[in-house]
Amino acid sequence: MRIILIILSLNIIFLPVVNATDKFKSPESSFISGAQYNPKTRELYVNIHNNRGRMQYKYYDVDTKTFNNFKNAESKGKFFNQNVKNDYNYQRTK
Repeated sequence: MRIILIILSLNIIFLPVVNATDKFKSPESSFISGAQYNPKTRELYVNIHNNRGRMQYKYYDVDTKTFNNFKNAESKGKFFNQNVKNDYNYQRTK
């Protein structure tokens, strides 16, 4: 008895490998000191420093594309104010 295996179609999808968390520091920014993103939970933690001190906020349901654009933005503060601050639900964590 012979078993013949015929593969009619093989669809392979290659997805980019994403770290469990991704982060960046932003020493050049006068407003954003850094951020950390978890693609599994879609949570973005943003560290802010201003005249009231240092604070951290957690933003919910942030997509990976938004985080990558934030990480690569020339002005982290401008990107944050235009694309994150008022577009996602958040809570202050520190």
